[in-house]
Amino acid sequence: MPRHPRTAASYARRGPQREPYDVVLIVCEGAKTEPHYFEGLKRAWRLSSANIHVQSPNASDPPNLVAYAMQQLKTGGYDRVFCVFDRDSHAGFDQALNQIAQSEEGQGGRLTAIVSWPCFEVWIRLHFGFTTKEFTATGKRSACDNVICDLNGHLNNYAKGSKTIFAELERKLGDALANAERLAAHNAKTGTQSPATEIHDLIAYLRGLKPPP
Repeated sequence: MPRHPRTAASYARRGPQREPYDVVLIVCEGAKTEPHYFEGLKRAWRLSSANIHVQSPNASDPPNLVAYAMQQLKTGGYDRVFCVFDRDSHAGFDQALNQIAQSEEGQGGRLTAIVSWPCFEVWIRLHFGFTTKEFTATGKRSACDNVICDLNGHLNNYAKGSKTIFAELERKLGDALANAERLAAHNAKTGTQSPATEIHDLIAYLRGLKPPP
């Protein structure tokens, strides 16, 4: 019996195809900004949605986020899982880092914390220049509120949850990567922790999965 050619609809039903690189889960503490950022990166870099998964499980604190990530790593078929969370004022911050460091998955390099001090917006701020300014709570403003206040001097009307945040920043990505590396070197030399971000480490890893489009 002759075979009939497949229709476009039949191909569409198959969904995204897995490509020959790591299957990765990025678990975000933030419910909007961070997931939108990484989803935008996936689209811009044409990373397969069958390989790169971004989730925001609404965990109440970093230890719960790490517990969720560990469960997904054991049952979800992932090669690597990254936990993206902020220092902010979380009481369980150190506990979460210890959970990863003491786990078999963490020691084997399959489970990694990607942390920002005090918050993810430090990474965004580094797109607009190098800074070592320490952001702390003042009055009714949290440390992260003050990062956003500083950021608004460079990115007009920045708002958490922007669905186009990666596209808005992509042309400055090289600057952000260089500034984040410089800040990490500064912090290592001086023993300071804030401001800081490890987002550039995750970006470099994702960039290495597939040649640029």
